[in-house]
Amino acid sequence: MNTTHDRSRGQSRWYSRLILVATLALQPAFPSLAQEIATGLFMREAGAFTGSVTRVTGEELKRFGNQNLLQSLKHLDPAFIIAEDVEHGSDPNLLPEARVRGASGLSGDYLALPASNRPLFILDGLEISARQAFDLDMNRISTVTLLKDAAARLVHGMRGLYGVVVIETVQPSAGKLGARYAGDLTVAKADLSSYDLPNAREQLQLDVNAGRYASNDPDDQQLLTNQYNQSKQAVDRGVNTNWLKQPLRAGVGHKHSFYIEDGNDHWRGGLDAAYDRVVGVMKGSYRENVAGAFTLSYRHGRLSFKNTLSGLSNHAADSPYGALSEYAGLKPYWEPRDEEGYLKRELGRLRLSSAAPVEVYFSPLYYKNNGVKHAARYTMIADNFHAGWQALDNLNLALRLGYSGGKDKREDARLGISAGQPNGIVWTYEALLVKGKEHAFHAEALLDYRGRWQKHLLHANASLAWKRETGEWNQDAMLLTDTGPFGLISGEQTTSNLPIGNFLRIETRAEEIAGVAAVNYEYDKRYLLDLSCRVDAASALNVDDRWTHYWSAGAGWNLHEEPFLKQSDWIKQLKLRGSIGYAKGDDSRLSREFNAGFDARLGKGFTARFDYHARDAGDYFVTVFVPGGMGFPSYTENLGEIRTTGFDAIVSWTVHDNPARASRLTLFASVAGNESKFKKTDEKIDDDANPAVAGYLGFNAACKGFSLDASFGYRLGGEYYSYNQTLIDQYNVSRNWLADRWGTTGNNQSSSTVRFIEKQDVNEIALSSIVLSREFGRVQLGNMRFDRTKLSLYMTDLFRLSSVKAERGLSYPFARRFSLGLQTTF
Repeated sequence: MNTTHDRSRGQSRWYSRLILVATLALQPAFPSLAQEIATGLFMREAGAFTGSVTRVTGEELKRFGNQNLLQSLKHLDPAFIIAEDVEHGSDPNLLPEARVRGASGLSGDYLALPASNRPLFILDGLEISARQAFDLDMNRISTVTLLKDAAARLVHGMRGLYGVVVIETVQPSAGKLGARYAGDLTVAKADLSSYDLPNAREQLQLDVNAGRYASNDPDDQQLLTNQYNQSKQAVDRGVNTNWLKQPLRAGVGHKHSFYIEDGNDHWRGGLDAAYDRVVGVMKGSYRENVAGAFTLSYRHGRLSFKNTLSGLSNHAADSPYGALSEYAGLKPYWEPRDEEGYLKRELGRLRLSSAAPVEVYFSPLYYKNNGVKHAARYTMIADNFHAGWQALDNLNLALRLGYSGGKDKREDARLGISAGQPNGIVWTYEALLVKGKEHAFHAEALLDYRGRWQKHLLHANASLAWKRETGEWNQDAMLLTDTGPFGLISGEQTTSNLPIGNFLRIETRAEEIAGVAAVNYEYDKRYLLDLSCRVDAASALNVDDRWTHYWSAGAGWNLHEEPFLKQSDWIKQLKLRGSIGYAKGDDSRLSREFNAGFDARLGKGFTARFDYHARDAGDYFVTVFVPGGMGFPSYTENLGEIRTTGFDAIVSWTVHDNPARASRLTLFASVAGNESKFKKTDEKIDDDANPAVAGYLGFNAACKGFSLDASFGYRLGGEYYSYNQTLIDQYNVSRNWLADRWGTTGNNQSSSTVRFIEKQDVNEIALSSIVLSREFGRVQLGNMRFDRTKLSLYMTDLFRLSSVKAERGLSYPFARRFSLGLQTTF
């Protein structure tokens, strides 16, 4: 028995090492070009393609977190930017603002109307929304390809102007019946390190320094002294409430994914189901997804068929407790509960003089939980059918039919209060209900020709597509007012006006057709050429001219295939490439684009990729409002074209690789920078999402079944206008202003000042992600055999060091996340 047991353990260790070595060999430490590139329309051979692309696998995405596709992809290519939302922090229902190579449009004060700067998302050949990509189960992802330049993405026309993310899901494989399971347990903890609020005694002193309890009138001074004594008694009694923690909790969420597959050389089938519940750190906030997909494919001779039916149901709720900044402005010497433990409705009162009205400060903990509701739900279903015919050995024809449809529902209800009215306190109750449904139909015929003779390779594609989208949206709003406390929602008789209904109905319909032709040519594996053109006709465009035109050209040179370098042991790959693109149409903001770059693989483990890009977008028209008396209220000004220039680079170096000991260490770094200016005036467009340079640094390490992956995000330069929310709030201020905020008694904190606003250069670094994993080989538990099992510990946003001292997460705090994950195949 002992001999058998020892032999079994030895085989298990040998099998584990074999699996690990194979994994290291098949999964590079940093993204690299694979044999084929998916453009969302056609496949391209990586060695012959001149476009700027990044292709990563699903396993590589999970090396940098298990939250969602968007948050992981930013670690793998610096050109994919997620703009940090200082206002909403880690809100689980916040859709990240994703951009590829910065913004090409205007926003904010310019009041322009650009197309969305979000990239186009394509899932298995069909367009999906950014929200669907955000909610996509990461365990379904096989590969993700990021298309960045004109040669790669202009085949998608107007929708692909701001980058394209092509997602391919896991497909069933032939062989015996198999199954996979993945599960995660996540704990999120609010990060309040950017807040530095005073304690109760310090806050009372700040109030005194600000002149809150001082008056030149003796009667008013006595009134203020009495109020001061009440607050002083609370401080002496030991009251010191940390209001920031009142609406917060530890968010505990979990997700599960199950996939089963079977098939042979003729048919294959796969079924997956997933459940994901993300719990936010503010009480009452969560996001819940239930998803499933069924794929069935069949091949007979030169014919092939595949159909994928998928569905997703989402239910989400925002916290009813309101913005975190409401709690940052409350006095720490106020108590949230009375002597009997019940929540207080009023926290305090202030009267600056005998002639002034009484200011009443209400507890957000009390009224936020009465009649407050922020909930959303959406469901979608999609079917994707593909039929292929290999007409000749090098000619394939395909037909793709798709349908997607969904329903949305959003409910918002809130209770508001207003003090100081003639009749005292006025309560308002507002309710808003928005419901909608959408349908999209898609049909596309594709031709693919691939021929190679002697030193020539020709790959030609053509497609003709039709798409129709319809939508219907209904909005119903209601406003009630009442002078009684919560009479509106308790059913009591009110003294207010009757409900006011506001019904709005919107119907949308859009149709478009598109024709695409693309040619990829390679001579002797050295000289490369890509040509593509696209023509669109869309009902959404100008009625006088519904056509838009796009073309791109790319050229490349595989230097490593030249005779003078081909025998080099040091240069494994050195490709030079460049592309230009042009778009013309009334609603096409992009007019011209240029990209130049190279891909290199040197020595035994050094890889590098660099791109420089420049694009012109415009013209941009804005409405300028003028003072009264000019004879006209406003006029339209053409700001001209916007030029965006920038670069992005990725390098990685495998400093240690020993397959015999199953150990490996790879270092990586990435950097990107973008700048936008008006060409006419050379005026720079400020954009906090585009620092001077930004990127990620990190490493991948593995040894005998263990692996450790870490990624540090950094940002250098760029102007940042920050303000401290609690400094401009009349209730509270930050501790670091205790010594120098109001040094002279009587200085009123409501006076105009610019001391709250700071223009700073940003320099920061953060530990964005760290993942520790342990992979096991074949494990036998009773009658169950697990072929591959992996345990992972995910930690995200652990710390952040920044030269900017500003509060982050004003409405919703940022959070640190800790997850324990399990993956197994059986």
